[in-house]
Amino acid sequence: MNSFLIFLVCAAFLTALLTAGRESKYGYKEEE
Repeated sequence: MNSFLIFLVCAAFLTALLTAGRESKYGYKEEE
């Protein structure tokens, strides 16, 4: 159970991190 919860948290965190990272990196660089 704990492993499954940790996996869900990690998956959600990585997905959000990749999405935010791509948007901020490309979008921010283009604006600058």
